[in-house]
Amino acid sequence: MDKKGAVKPLPVWGRGLVFLISLVFFIVLLEGGLILAGRYIFDRPTIGAPDADNPGTRRILCLGDSYTHGGLVDDDETYPAYLQKTLDEKYGPGAFRVFNQGVCETNTTELITYLPGVLEKYRPDLVILLVGSANLFNPWEFDKHRKNDWKSRLKSWFYDRRVVQMVRLMSMSFMETPDVDENLQEEYNLGETYTRLNYLKANHSNCSFDPPDYRKMYASSPEPGDVSAPEFWKYVKENRYEDALEAGKAFLDDPDAKDPEHRVLFKMIGLAMDQEDLVEAAKWVNSTLPGGQRLSTEQLKSCASEYFRFLGDHRMYNGQYDQAAEVYLKGVKAKPISEDNYYWLSKVFDRQSRIDAQTVVDTLKKLQREALDSIDPKPSPFLEPYIRIFEDKLTWERQVKDWIEDDLDTIIRMIHRKSQAPLVLQTYPIEYPLANSALKAAAKEHKLPLVDHLPVFDALSPKNKYFLDDDHCTPLGHQVMVETLYETLVKERVIAQ
Repeated sequence: MDKKGAVKPLPVWGRGLVFLISLVFFIVLLEGGLILAGRYIFDRPTIGAPDADNPGTRRILCLGDSYTHGGLVDDDETYPAYLQKTLDEKYGPGAFRVFNQGVCETNTTELITYLPGVLEKYRPDLVILLVGSANLFNPWEFDKHRKNDWKSRLKSWFYDRRVVQMVRLMSMSFMETPDVDENLQEEYNLGETYTRLNYLKANHSNCSFDPPDYRKMYASSPEPGDVSAPEFWKYVKENRYEDALEAGKAFLDDPDAKDPEHRVLFKMIGLAMDQEDLVEAAKWVNSTLPGGQRLSTEQLKSCASEYFRFLGDHRMYNGQYDQAAEVYLKGVKAKPISEDNYYWLSKVFDRQSRIDAQTVVDTLKKLQREALDSIDPKPSPFLEPYIRIFEDKLTWERQVKDWIEDDLDTIIRMIHRKSQAPLVLQTYPIEYPLANSALKAAAKEHKLPLVDHLPVFDALSPKNKYFLDDDHCTPLGHQVMVETLYETLVKERVIAQ
C-alpha cells in the first residue's frame, strides 16, 4: 500500500517520453552551441605540413572541368601539377599530395553524380573547386538537377546539422587513411555513375588503324620533316578535296612512302565522307586501304565525325568561326551519337554568322526523326537537349544560371557532409559571366575562401602568352593561376606557412 502523498512512478511510456524530450532538448542545445562556436570562436580550418607530432601526407583534391584537367597542355603543365611543385618547394617533397580530378567538358550535375565516390576514395584534407563553365554548352542531365522532393530536402537538412557533422567527423577519425597511388584523370575511372562518359564508351567505335598518336593524326599540316605527301597536305590546307583525295591515293600506292599511313588515311576518310554519300565513300575508302583492310559503316562514321571535329577546331583556332560552325554541324550529321561536335558547335555558334539557330534546330530534328523511323530506333540522347538550346538561347541561359547556382549549393553541402575538408572556390581566368557570378555568390553565401583569377588575368598582356586559342590556359597561364591560388590559400590561412 502506498504511503499518503508519495509520488507514483511514471509508467514506462511516460519515462520514455521524458527521456525523448530531454534528448531533443540536449541535441537542440548542443546544435545551438556548435553554431555559436563555429561563428564566433573557432577560426576557419587550417591544414599544415606534417611534422613529427602530426605525420601523414596532406591530400589536396582539385575538382572541375577541362581548366583543371589541363585542356590542351600536358599533365605536368596543369595548375594542379604546378601547385604540387609549389608545395614541394615550400614544404618539402611528401608534405602534400595534389590530385587532379578535372574531367573535360563536365558540368555541375555530372560532378555531383561522381563526387561521393571521389571523396570516399581520396578522403581529402582540402578541396579546390572550379566548375560551371561547361554547363552552357553541355546540357547532359540538365533535367536531373532539380530534386525538390521532400525526402531529398529532409535528408539534406538532416546532414547539415552540426551535431550530425560532429558525429561523422568523430567516426572518420577512426577510419584508416587510404594509400592513394593512382590519379583519376588518367582513365576517368568513375564507375557507372558517370553516365555521359559511360554512354560514349559503350557507343564508341574506333576508326584508327594503329594506336593513334593524336597530335600527329589530327595535324592540319605535315609535321616538320614530313615530305612524303606534300601534295596531299597542300590540297587539304587549300580545301581542294578532290585533288587531295587523288594525291592521297597516289601516295598510298607508293611503296616508298614514309609518312605515317594512318594519318593520311584518316584525313582521306574524312574528305571522302565530306561528299555526304556514305555508300560511295565506303567503296572508295575501302578500295584504298592497304593489306585488304576494311572498315565498317560505324568506323567510317567515327572517322568522319572525328575528322570534322578536329577540322572544326583548326578553323576555330584560326578565327574562322563561320567555317568552324559549318564543319561541326557536318560532324553532328556524320555521327549523331557522338558528343564533341554538338558541344563545340554550341560553343562557337555565337561567334559566327553563317548559319542561324533555326537551321541547326531543323537539322537536329531531322536526325531525330530519321533515328525514330529506323528499324532499330536509337535516337541520340544529345539531340533533344541541344534542340532545346538552339530553339531559345536566351531562355537556356537563364535556366543555366539557376542550374549552376543550385548545383553549387549541392556540391558545397555534399563536400562538407562527406569529407569535412576545407573547401576553396575559384573563378575562371576568362570571362564566363554565368559561372563566375555563381561561384562568387556561392563563396559569399557559404563564407568560403575565393580565388578570383579574372582580375589578375585581365591585367596581363599579351593574352596569347596566357591563353590558347580555345580560351584555355597555356602552361604560363596555369602557373599564374597557381601563384594567385597559393597566395590566397596562405592569406586565408587555409594552408599554414
